Amino acid sequence: MKNFLKTSNHVRNSFLTTGIYTSAIILSFTGQAAYGSESENMVTLEEITVTARKRAENLQTVPVSVSAITGDAIERSFADNLQDLEGMAPNVLIDSYNAFPNAISISIRGISHTEIEKSFDPAIGVVVDGVFMGTNAQAMVDNFDLERVEILRGPQGTLFGKNTIGGTINVIRKKPGQEFAGKASYGYSSFNRHNVKAAVDIPVKKDVLHLRLAGSYAKSDGHLTNTATGAKLSGVDRISIRVAALFTPSDELEAYFNFDHVKDRSDLAGLRNATQPTQLVAVPGLLGLAPAFPGFPADTGPLNEVRSDLPEDGTKYDTTSASLELNLDKGDYILTSISAYRWVDEDVLNDFDGEDSAIFNSRRKQKHDQFTQEFRLTSNWSEDYEFVAGLYYFWSDYSLYQTLDVFTDWITCGSLSGAFSALGCSQSGSAGQTTNSIAGFFQGSVNINSDLRLTLGGRFTHEKKEFRTTPITFPIGSLGSVSDSHSWSKFTPRIGLDYQVNDDVFLYGSFARGFKSGGYNGRAGTVSSIGPYDPEQLDSFEIGIKNTLLGQRLRLNIAAFYNDYKNMQVDLIRSIVGGTGQETIVANAAGAETYGVEAEFVFRPIANLTFSGTLGILEAQYKNFIADIGFGGVMDNSNLAVRKAPKLQYSFGMSYEQPFADFATGLLDIRYRWADDIHTTTQNFEFGHRRSVGILDASIGLEDQNGVWKLSVFGRNLTDEEYIQDGLAAGAFLSVSSSSLPRTWGLQLDISF
Repeated sequence: MKNFLKTSNHVRNSFLTTGIYTSAIILSFTGQAAYGSESENMVTLEEITVTARKRAENLQTVPVSVSAITGDAIERSFADNLQDLEGMAPNVLIDSYNAFPNAISISIRGISHTEIEKSFDPAIGVVVDGVFMGTNAQAMVDNFDLERVEILRGPQGTLFGKNTIGGTINVIRKKPGQEFAGKASYGYSSFNRHNVKAAVDIPVKKDVLHLRLAGSYAKSDGHLTNTATGAKLSGVDRISIRVAALFTPSDELEAYFNFDHVKDRSDLAGLRNATQPTQLVAVPGLLGLAPAFPGFPADTGPLNEVRSDLPEDGTKYDTTSASLELNLDKGDYILTSISAYRWVDEDVLNDFDGEDSAIFNSRRKQKHDQFTQEFRLTSNWSEDYEFVAGLYYFWSDYSLYQTLDVFTDWITCGSLSGAFSALGCSQSGSAGQTTNSIAGFFQGSVNINSDLRLTLGGRFTHEKKEFRTTPITFPIGSLGSVSDSHSWSKFTPRIGLDYQVNDDVFLYGSFARGFKSGGYNGRAGTVSSIGPYDPEQLDSFEIGIKNTLLGQRLRLNIAAFYNDYKNMQVDLIRSIVGGTGQETIVANAAGAETYGVEAEFVFRPIANLTFSGTLGILEAQYKNFIADIGFGGVMDNSNLAVRKAPKLQYSFGMSYEQPFADFATGLLDIRYRWADDIHTTTQNFEFGHRRSVGILDASIGLEDQNGVWKLSVFGRNLTDEEYIQDGLAAGAFLSVSSSSLPRTWGLQLDISF
């Protein structure tokens, strides 16, 4: 609690200074914009509709913590993917995952999961058009052709697909329009980046069949320099296509079909050598290698410089998905069916040593198939009682074939004896898993009186995983092939009360339980680490108030929460007991609690000026953490900081529009976001410590008053903040880190027709 109060004082002092500047800006712009009468310029905020509870509802009367980011807001922020939405919701961090930039690492209220292995379930769900994405890998969705993004904080154990214990990012793409129309844009920005996007609505048969065709292309040189070759790394090379069809043969029936394909040939990720002096790769003459191993201490040069002996074009990602949503509206109820299939094909090279020598290189060839089916009944027959009930089925299968090249620049296979005879070989292994999960869910609300409402819900989940592996086990010899299966079942309830105080003030309180299934370890190196490990559970308590004030010109939402985390699945890489190798482990080794407050506001003092902001205060701590995490055996690690849990986050934004006679409208957008320092590794290694950082983004544009064209200049990270974004420790062997994107500038032209 002392830390929580200290953070609160920090917030107060930070906001006092920021508030003075904000007030000055408000007064300045209010004075400059007073070119008409007050009645002409005083406008209300637009009502925002969300589907956070599987039905369309006003954001201000939904009894959950949800941030809604509209497609227009995303476009005006020039956010390329979900990672760029960080700062638009409180207590939320969104990162790529160092060596796998297409994978997403999300932390909400201190609940996170930083793994790309497809045998692991994500702690935070990503849902696209009602379809849950079963792994973190390939979940870094492009912000392309979006209607809005909803960020739900807290466990979504009742309504959202396969259970997610910490929250959900719900992505809703644009549906085909009723009229022929389209939009195209071209952007050019730093590091020779080209962005081309286009979408067109085609009415095949009026009021019956409408199509939407969309595509995007992004290509850049990358912001990192490989000092070994002079080549650029971390560049983008990605093509996306989408075909959507909306078929409405009658007033009752609607069919919504989506097909999309992503071909990604982006550069090899550029990792920095962060090896510590005590780790083996840093030791000269390691294991008596001949010629003598020179030793590779951590990089100390500029953060935009890395070293690698692999080609920059070492990645291949192909993702194809198709979904069909059917809605039968019978007036008193709506029947919904969502069927979806997703194929992912990967072939990725990684240089996990961060050096231009073959110390620890990896190639991962992986296929992942996923099928989901949801049937849902939504009541619509009473204003006093409503419910959503349904059945959900999830199936996935993945196969991984991995090779590792270890010390191949110094030794040949078998040149060493004993325990180290495997070093220097091209090691290979495989893993795979089939998952079947079925669930039934229900959530209903009843009006106790005209203002007070009770909500009860629950989901029962049964899940079975069949796992198979032939591990890479150097230097202790092969374990051979191992297979196993296990099942888990869990009921996750939700209960809530909400009270409409008046037309402008809405109160709510809730309890919800989140559940993440147990599973197996796709990168195990010993029998004991294969699993299965047990499920984890999160009990969440929340109270909140949603306000619409000042004649509907100010929206202010505040929430407080407490999370009790049990059987926490801890994933990390540590040394193999009795050897010099390393392995990934997952263990139910910890319990934790997180609590805090968060706030969001949108304020429109006059018609052409809007302010917005977020605040997140978080305290996250282990209640117990007894495990061997690589520090010399089983010990109490409860004093460690929970990773990716900043004590303070806040953001401020401003959007201003200024008409120029009958010619055009000038547009100005500014956003600043701040996050306290965090640890990105479970062990709190210093090389993975991300410092406190504030990021400033801005854009200025000119838009035709008829909406035909818009020309914009934008900048991201304008103060050019450089920092370590993520860290990865491979036991006693080596460590690597990844760095942030530097300042970027760009120019974009949009054409609508």
